[in-house]
Amino acid sequence: RFERCEEIATQLLRRAQTAIAARIDTSFAQAHEDVLVVFNPAARPASRLIEALLETDAHGVRLAEPAGEQPSHPLGFAPLTSAAEVACSVRGVRLFDHAGQELDLNIGSIDVESTNEPHAASDSPSPIRNRLMAKVRFWADDLPPLGYRAYRFHFVNRPTTRSGGLVTAPNVMENEFLHVAILADGSIAVSDKETDPVIAPTVYFEDGADCGDSYNFARPLSDRVLTTLGSPAQVALVEGSPAAAAFQIRHRLDLPERFDRECGVRSERTVPLEITTRVSLGVRSRYVAFRSHLRNTACDHRLRVVFRPCRALARESLSACAEAPFDVVEWPIAPPHADPTRWAENQPSTIPQGSFVDLSDGQWGIAVLNKGLPECEVVRDPEPRIYLTLFRSFSHLSRPDLTDRLRPAGPPLPTPGGQCLREMEFEYALYPHRGRWFEADVQALAHEFVSGVSTLCLMPGGSGDLPPEKDFLRLEGDPLVALSTIERSQDGNAVLVRLWNGTTQSREARVVFDRPVRSAHRVRLDETVEQTLKVVRRQEVPLKIGARKIVTVKAQYHSL
Repeated sequence: RFERCEEIATQLLRRAQTAIAARIDTSFAQAHEDVLVVFNPAARPASRLIEALLETDAHGVRLAEPAGEQPSHPLGFAPLTSAAEVACSVRGVRLFDHAGQELDLNIGSIDVESTNEPHAASDSPSPIRNRLMAKVRFWADDLPPLGYRAYRFHFVNRPTTRSGGLVTAPNVMENEFLHVAILADGSIAVSDKETDPVIAPTVYFEDGADCGDSYNFARPLSDRVLTTLGSPAQVALVEGSPAAAAFQIRHRLDLPERFDRECGVRSERTVPLEITTRVSLGVRSRYVAFRSHLRNTACDHRLRVVFRPCRALARESLSACAEAPFDVVEWPIAPPHADPTRWAENQPSTIPQGSFVDLSDGQWGIAVLNKGLPECEVVRDPEPRIYLTLFRSFSHLSRPDLTDRLRPAGPPLPTPGGQCLREMEFEYALYPHRGRWFEADVQALAHEFVSGVSTLCLMPGGSGDLPPEKDFLRLEGDPLVALSTIERSQDGNAVLVRLWNGTTQSREARVVFDRPVRSAHRVRLDETVEQTLKVVRRQEVPLKIGARKIVTVKAQYHSL
């Protein structure tokens, strides 16, 4: 059901983006070029590494003539007639913004893909389409908030990827903010160059037994915990462009095949778990991004990523904060055990999270950002660290034999899918910073990391009524005011913008619309009007949002 919901949402998003792209003025692109549109769903400008698939119809594509030859086309391009010829000839791509500035690209691959499109409109009677595709990455600065930016590109017959300066030594990459070193065992040391290497978290994997169920993790009395520390790893440089650097790390853990419930220990028989992680650093990125891919073949276990500072934080002033729905909660690092006469189960050591968890002593801190990984743990002893749960593997909906729970939480139904015996991929990031989370833009960076961007390629269609770069709405002012929702009102005549403040202090922000606003009101969730809001400069609505408050603005345009 979740996959179906995701599929529907993706289709609706693509339909809306296609409608917007069709209205963009693409006259800045030349006749032999195609257009890439990058959509930024964040409420503030985003500077980030972009991964895009550049594609065009391979039939009749034109490539730049080799240097020194007389061009056979007025623009200096020669037509290619077959997909095979294109695949052999294309060696690079050039990308420009709408102002004509060329961007540095890292090209992962260039391929020709054949697709069957029987319903596509075309002058050709054949339903087979050959698409020329290039997987690229580039850095974009200040993408318009809740808007888009259009670029133009064309394929060429020479390599266009340039080497960059982010890789400064074997297995080392750095930008102006961060220094990242890959150690011999594949663990990763990250230093914040602005704060001196006071915090250099060592990142590695840890796997332990899980004899619990879908409701509760349960650690056995005797566990065999395995880590990647001290084990050989394969490290390879996979990207070294001016826009970004990336290393690929391969780990292998021989995990116990399952948990033996009769003996109360993990089995002696082992199965391999191979983890491939891509570690990326953008040229002006404030965080290090990770993408881990694996295929799980073991049962009854929990795999986590450990973020361990190489230098200890001030233990007496540590605080752990994690994002929650419309809030950021400070959690006890060592929660007290529940009174068994009043509670049916022990207090779990793990905590829920939204897009980030943060550990700080007030001077320095680390934040772990994630995409869809709702469980983490923060510990103080024997040294401060953050654990990020990638997945749990369990056998039953509920079990009656858990020592941490007085009674079953549900029926003892087998859940074979709960063992997660499949391929999985996880995305997360590490952001070392100065001060507490609310002093270091942690929430804004986490939302930027989670929201990502969307890209769409199209053929230039001439003049449209939308410019090559535009924002439809933006949020200005205090970065600790976050955007939750934008939707039409129930009567269809206004726009609703929902914001929230998860801090303990009032915050001020401005909602800036892309067109004149006739009226604005503060409303409840059921759209009952609570307060008339002032509209400044015809398009701006200033707001003061109280501590831990949610505010919904109903704005009516002069025309919708």
